[in-house]
Amino acid sequence: MERGVRQAGRNEFALPILQRFTTPILLCTILCLRCAFVSAQCRCFYERPLDVVLILDTSDSMADVIEAMKLNAEDMVDTLRQHARLFRVGLITYGYEDPKFSPLTDDAGAILRAIRRLKHFGNYEPIDQALDMALKQMKWRDKARKVIILVGDEEPDNDRRDNGIYLSFQHASECARRGITVHTVSATPGGKPIFEFTEIAERGKGVCLSLEGARDLPGMLLSLSLGYGGKTEPPELGREIDYGIGPTLIAKLDLGKGWNLDRGDVAALLADAKDDLPERFSWQVVKEDASWEELAKARILYLSAHGDFEFSEELRAKVRKFIQAGGFLLADDCCGDPAFDKSFQAELQKILPGRALEKLPKEHRFYHTPRKIAKDTPRALYGIPIGCRTAVVYCRTDLSCRWVNGPDLGKGVSEKQAFDLGANILHRIVFYNTAIATAAGLRANPGRPKQVIGQVRFDGFWNPAIHVLDPIFPAVFGGKDQTVVRPVTLTDKGLYDYPILYLTGHGDIRLSKEAKAALRGYLERGGFLFAEACCGDREFDQSFRLLMAELFPHGLRMLPAAHPVFHMAKDVTQVTHVPSGKAGPPELEAVLIENQAAVIYTPLDLTAALLDHPGFCYRSVAKADARALLTNILLYALSH
Repeated sequence: MERGVRQAGRNEFALPILQRFTTPILLCTILCLRCAFVSAQCRCFYERPLDVVLILDTSDSMADVIEAMKLNAEDMVDTLRQHARLFRVGLITYGYEDPKFSPLTDDAGAILRAIRRLKHFGNYEPIDQALDMALKQMKWRDKARKVIILVGDEEPDNDRRDNGIYLSFQHASECARRGITVHTVSATPGGKPIFEFTEIAERGKGVCLSLEGARDLPGMLLSLSLGYGGKTEPPELGREIDYGIGPTLIAKLDLGKGWNLDRGDVAALLADAKDDLPERFSWQVVKEDASWEELAKARILYLSAHGDFEFSEELRAKVRKFIQAGGFLLADDCCGDPAFDKSFQAELQKILPGRALEKLPKEHRFYHTPRKIAKDTPRALYGIPIGCRTAVVYCRTDLSCRWVNGPDLGKGVSEKQAFDLGANILHRIVFYNTAIATAAGLRANPGRPKQVIGQVRFDGFWNPAIHVLDPIFPAVFGGKDQTVVRPVTLTDKGLYDYPILYLTGHGDIRLSKEAKAALRGYLERGGFLFAEACCGDREFDQSFRLLMAELFPHGLRMLPAAHPVFHMAKDVTQVTHVPSGKAGPPELEAVLIENQAAVIYTPLDLTAALLDHPGFCYRSVAKADARALLTNILLYALSH
């Protein structure tokens, strides 16, 4: 572009005039090509072709524009050769006589010749005829997205032709009815758009832009041509990306290629979801070599791309650590690209071995909280549960294109459905983290001694809800007690430093003979174990029962309603069960040693209830009942 302007300055046309008028209009023309250049990277535009017709005023007053276009024709065609595939350009000119047209073509040579033949003379503005020609004589493809860009500096001629203005309006309306969008560019001095151009764009379901906004013009038109609705602008055109304000919620991963085809997708989603989130959030872009500290600023690592890819071992380790530390991985298969799908699932197997994507059921909160998703919405979400949370969320039918008003190819979700799903995903993730971080409203009191609880590590999924206990146990004492939860292995020498052990998880509890012997010795010497099945997991429940039966022949026994644990801080003899809503006795079982409960176990998930956990599958009790039971259990453990 700079080279073109320098060349233009060597012509007879004054440089200030060129800077004011020709460069923006030239960029509009280049826009017609670049619409496809960007979109050609994305399969959604491979599958849905793009036809663009430029209607150009070639009267004497447009001389600067015409000459600048001719000077830059070669650059334009070179770019076309490099990038355009299912993209065609047509040209219609008017100014001295009735409009002339060059048909829609993807032939770079033909486009170059049409531009070089342009001449500027006359003062005739038969815009109505030009629009009629575009409508009737251009061979638009049925499945193509169709765009007309009208560039001129005078209103339609109403003197030589009766009703020229009215007919222009009528043709623009007919274009819209046939699925052709009409945009206009008003090249009048002073930047005030021509009224008739504004009306033509409105009737053609398009936008009228004036040269007063020259700096913004290329990006705005590019956004319109790509179906962004003018909401976003690609960053390479000079405008800064809106990364938002507030804490970082999303980190978009830069893979180096094919990763940013739906520019502005995160910004558009955050803007749409702002009313469903407790505060304003920002986002950032992170590269593959980003430090762990940079990655950890976000709650969500977001990936959307085309084509195959492969993470480095270093990146896999950071993503694994990110997920294990409580982060979420959100992935979107842009346009349903098979190569991306294959690569992403292969990477998941290396990052989380032994875990596979599962199609999320219609009951999942992503489909109905806080926004109710229409019943006809495709069940396009897959996930990998890690304990109580869906830590990996993957959409295989493309949300990101719809977030930027990309084309609907008839095989995915609508724009509204995409935004609703995206908002629900963000909502659940934000409130999950908020619950874990602030459920207790914990305020440390350095003047009080610490109670240390050991969370038992075992060979299996021992810590499904990351840091879940950090706020919970102090919470049951109203935030007045400084309780620290630390992971502990049963064979550690410092096992007896912990007056209380906590055991939870999913799946089988695998312990060595030495670990089992250490646990039995700990309990027989006065230690206390509180255990619960995370999410009410039945496999964990069965495994724990077998473990207790192995360590203590009499195994677990249901505690009677008169047991002290039900009458410590509060009398708890009836609870409301979740999700059934039915009232019934608490389900607490125990291993008794010398008539004292050395182990208290519940097959329900009490901590999830205390956190208002967003999971849909857990078995628990109402929040108030869970708080009362946990308070009683801890008080019992510390006093018996």
